[in-house]
Amino acid sequence: MPATITGAFRAWPHFQSLPKPARIRVRFHDPIDPTPYRSLPEAEALDGLLNELRRRVERSLLPGVKADLRTSVLYRTPPPWPRGYEAVPPLALAVALFWKTRSLALVAPVYAYIAYLLLDHFLIPPSRLAKWVRNASPLLFVLAFGRYALRALGLPEVPAGAALAAILLGALFPYTYEHGRTALGFVRGMVLAAALEIGALYVAPLGVGPHIALPLFAAAYAWDGRTVFWRYTVPVLAGYALGLAVLLRADAGAIVHALAGLLAWLLLRVFPLRPVSPTPEEVPVSGLGLRL
Repeated sequence: MPATITGAFRAWPHFQSLPKPARIRVRFHDPIDPTPYRSLPEAEALDGLLNELRRRVERSLLPGVKADLRTSVLYRTPPPWPRGYEAVPPLALAVALFWKTRSLALVAPVYAYIAYLLLDHFLIPPSRLAKWVRNASPLLFVLAFGRYALRALGLPEVPAGAALAAILLGALFPYTYEHGRTALGFVRGMVLAAALEIGALYVAPLGVGPHIALPLFAAAYAWDGRTVFWRYTVPVLAGYALGLAVLLRADAGAIVHALAGLLAWLLLRVFPLRPVSPTPEEVPVSGLGLRL
């Protein structure tokens, strides 16, 4: 019975000392019936069996080889200019903060983040780690700077901020196993959810609001995309949002924050992210180097 394994090289290539997260698939193929080869000479029958084995294995492995090549090309491509969801919300936040406080020191982290995006485009060499950090940077910026921005805007301070950061970083982790478009969509949606949550805080000033809106968006996005571990992450994230609302005794204004998170998911559903991928190197129709 032929079997193929795809994704193992991506998880632990021979030139790396430690493995990294990757999705590995093991596929068992239908058994090869030797009956048609019994009447043939031994050498011819062996060649026929090996050719059939090679055909089945290559048909299963070629999509994985193409995917690995596509991933390799993506990691070698120069980083893009700052994307809209990376640069526009921080700049809008900087304008709002400066308008309210007239403090250049307060908006300095925003411009430092924009400077990082430009450095990533012009100077930082392309690599897997550099792209992972760049792709996650909007969410990391929200978690690092959000509490200071809310305080400066006169909005309620978020209690248990460390718990919120931990649950959102945990929600981000499964996307290291996902395709780039799915992972970027999650980060883009999280930025949108954070922006809508700021508006919700003006409508219903409730410190527990971000604990409701952001995890609910993450749960809805994971459920909608059936992402990796979604059967576990969805109940955990939804339970966290509802549990914190009950534990911190949120009032009816919590509905506004729940709607902010779900609205972010709905907008992302209506206007999905469609990045343009570079054309990968051509993969031959056959010839995987199998020595069968």
